[in-house]
Amino acid sequence: MTNTDSRFYYPNRFIKSRPYLNRFISKINSRQDLSPYFDLIVSEVQGQSRLDPDLRFDQSRLNERMVTEVENIYSYAKFVKSGSNIFSFSKELLSMLDKTDVEEIQFENIKQPFKDYYVSFRELEKNLTGEYMDYEHKLDGAYISHEIENVLIIHLTGYNDNKTSTNWYFHPDFSNINSLNFKSAHGTVKEALDYLQGELIKVAEKAPKELAPNVDRTFKEYSENIKLLINCLLFLSSQYNDSKRDYPSDTPGVLKTKLSKVNSKTQRATIDNELRNNGFTKINFLGSSFRDKKNTDGHGDVATHWRRGHWRNQPFGQEMKERKLIWIQPTIVRADKGEPEKGHLYNVSE
Repeated sequence: MTNTDSRFYYPNRFIKSRPYLNRFISKINSRQDLSPYFDLIVSEVQGQSRLDPDLRFDQSRLNERMVTEVENIYSYAKFVKSGSNIFSFSKELLSMLDKTDVEEIQFENIKQPFKDYYVSFRELEKNLTGEYMDYEHKLDGAYISHEIENVLIIHLTGYNDNKTSTNWYFHPDFSNINSLNFKSAHGTVKEALDYLQGELIKVAEKAPKELAPNVDRTFKEYSENIKLLINCLLFLSSQYNDSKRDYPSDTPGVLKTKLSKVNSKTQRATIDNELRNNGFTKINFLGSSFRDKKNTDGHGDVATHWRRGHWRNQPFGQEMKERKLIWIQPTIVRADKGEPEKGHLYNVSE
């Protein structure tokens, strides 16, 4: 499976595995709107749980699975309502953004392309630890929602292409939701992460000892992934114009042909809706110009290492009163001496 396939992306895999959602997904504007369909969702989850006769049906697991299922449905519904926008970043660009400092960025600097959308990190192939996972996962991406002032709702997702079964009841993809609360427009990423850590500690203190999460490990993983996400959002509104929008390669040709031939907005909307209902939506591909590119700095007789990137708040405009963020990319110092030690990152001051 490649990044040009529709199933490469979590939202598309989600709707393809649950076609029953097309009956009502367009009517969901809040969690309360799911209430009339709750029995239907329970029935579908129970039905899925019985498809594998070798695995035991567990009522307590059903309750736990329903909570996750409802959150997934709501995130997907918001995503569809805002236009089903997916941003797919190249591995090379993600690797550089992952080496860029972001803690001092304020909420007001983070511009949202849509109210709800999905960012894919899948090309990075980054491991996910997670709590209580039965098998290995890698980071797929995140739904981003901006429905509360000065808060980013981040729904992280994971994947495992080596699962022995496609049964999503017994073999679910990783899914976890956190709110990054900046308190105000001037709040920084570091302050929001500190607040999140405090909330995780409160949850751990209330949990039974045998179920209490490893807060240090969990927060380390959350913060790393959230920092990468913030860097991706900053890149979307930066000076770089490196984006291509296209349907996945496995989109039915007959529908793509029909779409290219119609002129009526109504007809186009009908075909777009049919494509979306079958799990096909245009992908915004970013970072192709970064493929096979190395940022190097050959100065100084020092060991090869990465110099971390950062964002500069650059003055511009009349009397230099306006500001815009400029990405100062990470660079490999002394690349002529070989590859930098894997995982060894240096701060700008080092």
